[in-house]
Amino acid sequence: MLAILNSCSSKPGTVVLPGAPASIKAVQDELKGKNYKTEKAGTHSPFKDDKTIEWLEPKAGDKFEKGIDDDTRTLQLDFSNDTAVTVTYKDKTYTGTYAVDDVTGEEDRPGIKLRVSYVDEDLKFGDGPATKVTYTYIVEGIGDKSLLLETPRSMNNRKIVVLMGKL
Repeated sequence: MLAILNSCSSKPGTVVLPGAPASIKAVQDELKGKNYKTEKAGTHSPFKDDKTIEWLEPKAGDKFEKGIDDDTRTLQLDFSNDTAVTVTYKDKTYTGTYAVDDVTGEEDRPGIKLRVSYVDEDLKFGDGPATKVTYTYIVEGIGDKSLLLETPRSMNNRKIVVLMGKL
């Protein structure tokens, strides 16, 4: 199934996507105190002009795609205030911080970014301390009931996107 990022149709089988974020402040205000869980995962081209999303619908026996879809659907973000976030992913919970900005590095796609940081005990080398990780998501859409994020992950040279519903 394909959906266009700007789609507003509510026909059966069509995914309704939130509109593009208006500003950093609008994203900050919308996230604060809200909780989101992934409802649908898909992929899109890494090219900024290609806004087509191909939703993951794993076929029986496609363990690779099913694994990515299953893992991605476990992602939940609970924004308790304007800086604190609790991340749940693959049955693990992490307490961290978040920031919203539009800072773009050399290889980054432009856009409003959600940066989530936390200490991951699984990323520990020897007896040393656990590593702090930061994941950058591009906010492609945000609305009263949903959040559309491009994740830092990819599959078959296509970026993974998640449509998250408000809890």
